[in-house]
Amino acid sequence: MFVALGLSAAAPFAYVLIDGSSPYYSDFRGWPMLIGGAIYIIGAGFFVNRYPEKKHPCKFDMCGASHQIFHVCVLVGALTHIYFSFDLYERRHQVECAVTLE
Repeated sequence: MFVALGLSAAAPFAYVLIDGSSPYYSDFRGWPMLIGGAIYIIGAGFFVNRYPEKKHPCKFDMCGASHQIFHVCVLVGALTHIYFSFDLYERRHQVECAVTLE
């Protein structure tokens, strides 16, 4: 599920590619969304592979286990998406609409 969530960060890029002729996309910065998606996928990778505790048994029982790393990655990825979604929202409302009603 979290890999799918990470891959969904590419949706804004697909939209800009389809409707990229609009002048509103001239300053589109989508790379932060990709970074958030990559963080989700990295966290899921730690959790699926059980990396630290599989390599060093009994050393990560209290702190640093793959499940804890996964939760930190999900939190950082979600905060990244929220921050840059609000940034995109703010920048979108600073641009005047090109359509004029006569």
